[in-house]
Amino acid sequence: MPLFQHLFYVGLNSCLFVKTLGGKMQYFVIANLDKKEYIKPSRKDLYNLATGDGAFTLAYLLATNNPDATQLVGEFYSDSEKTQIIGVLSKLGLRYRVVDLGKGMGYIVPELKYFGRWAGDRIAVIGDYAEDGATNIKGLPSYRDVERSFKDITPLIQNELKWFMLNGKRMSHSEKRGLAQNVEKEKPKIQARRKQRIYA
Repeated sequence: MPLFQHLFYVGLNSCLFVKTLGGKMQYFVIANLDKKEYIKPSRKDLYNLATGDGAFTLAYLLATNNPDATQLVGEFYSDSEKTQIIGVLSKLGLRYRVVDLGKGMGYIVPELKYFGRWAGDRIAVIGDYAEDGATNIKGLPSYRDVERSFKDITPLIQNELKWFMLNGKRMSHSEKRGLAQNVEKEKPKIQARRKQRIYA
């Protein structure tokens, strides 16, 4: 039975093109055609790319450029939480700014270079079977073109992604074990004060 080809289009924040050939395992990279950058997930076959760290990383890169009210901002309700967050950020080599809102509460905003970096750009998921003329998308580079002439930002983004995961788990754990009653009472106040500082 001859190999078959199919091309499908997925609209995210930008255009996402994926080409697959049946019958054999094919590996993929996620390429930014505008910035000439790419990421190479740890599991490069299409299924694992779509369900694993490739999708996670792509969501991070395509997000809007304001990290407020996401798991990227480290909220703290005690001095010990503040110290813990600063320790994690320092270990990851990420710069940050601390906003103290009184009573031992506040939030920490890390400096993130790659969050939302690809928002609005043309993004292609390119397989290593995609040679010249193999797709109906004109000007789409091949897998080897990407590896030769695009910049691999996979290792550069890792510490930001680690912070995203660690802080998300920390916040989730705090919600599951239940914060102290006085913290729950103060939560709306800290969020209101944050909005005043951000939109003033």
